[in-house]
Amino acid sequence: MNFLCQGGTVKSINDGQTHYINPSEVKSCFKKALRNFGRVNVLCEGYGTFYSKDFKPIVLKPRSDGNYSMVDEIFQQFKPKEKWASVAITGKDGKPFYIKDKELVNEIIMRCDSAIVGVQGNNELFNKLIDVSTRKPQPNPTLSFDEWDEIYDKWRKFWGAKPCVLDCEVFDVQLISSCHCDGPLSFVHPETGKVGLVTNCRWTWEPIEACREELQWICDEICDEDNKLEFYVSFFDEDYNYGNYGKLPDYDSEKMRMKKVEYNDPQVTFKLSHKGIELVPIIPVKKMKWVFKCNKKLYGKEYKRWSLVWIVEKLFRNLQEKFFYNDWVAWHDYTMWGGLDSVYTRCERHFTIDQTIRMLQMWQDFCCEWQKENEDRK
Repeated sequence: MNFLCQGGTVKSINDGQTHYINPSEVKSCFKKALRNFGRVNVLCEGYGTFYSKDFKPIVLKPRSDGNYSMVDEIFQQFKPKEKWASVAITGKDGKPFYIKDKELVNEIIMRCDSAIVGVQGNNELFNKLIDVSTRKPQPNPTLSFDEWDEIYDKWRKFWGAKPCVLDCEVFDVQLISSCHCDGPLSFVHPETGKVGLVTNCRWTWEPIEACREELQWICDEICDEDNKLEFYVSFFDEDYNYGNYGKLPDYDSEKMRMKKVEYNDPQVTFKLSHKGIELVPIIPVKKMKWVFKCNKKLYGKEYKRWSLVWIVEKLFRNLQEKFFYNDWVAWHDYTMWGGLDSVYTRCERHFTIDQTIRMLQMWQDFCCEWQKENEDRK
């Protein structure tokens, strides 16, 4: 499904085969290759207008070497229609898959958790813990912007975090301190190694090019030749509302009842591997139903235990509020708004403080060893 076109020659990147065509057939070649690319038609620069006025085309412009690249142009020009259009991460068949190597799972989480180096979440206690544990550089008025930027960049690279683009992250891991009020989120489960997620990216201004650096980083750093992981990333034109596949209400006024909603297939699917980003046939949404169905937030063990006794605790607190009001106020202020037993503290992280400190220490040791190995090679 990936082609390079130059003059009358079309070379398939996937199988290496070369096809000779008439220049006037370049457009039809790409159109056939992108037949599954949803509602987007194809226009090759220099070959006239070959697209319907009802659809926005993908314009294939020749690169500096004279070749056409569908992957390049799709990234630069495809912009989802909805502000919070969905993005799905699946295996080849559209289902979740498992990473069996526990150490690799931990490495992926530490590299991709945006709370470590990037956009921190709502949990101020854990944010402070991260800053102290990682010795995050603090602003210094005596330093120029360039000096400060150099120090910050050096610190960031040491911890090996992925490029972080606010609102445009596809491989979203927020387990230590989450921005999501209803719980932590991760495309890989820290306990089972299960990979599969339907997330949302903010496409108000940006085409999907905004997340290309992150996807390429995943290819280079996660999908290396040693572990040979393959992630299939599908971009939609609409918001799937986190796992409500086929269940969102759509009122039928004629029949006076709620009818099942059928979602459209994704517009494009990319395969991420150690070979790089490749365009592949789209994965139909019907094959992704297990990813949508299992796309749950990751609540920690403490939160689960707390949820089981919620009914009893609620009854106890109601009685406390009625007969021991001052004690109830003290408990309410501490539990709701601060402290390690806070409702928000429980909801907005997956790990405990002890687990987080141990993870950061272990990851720091790993980064030191990795840095030393690189210096020795030089």
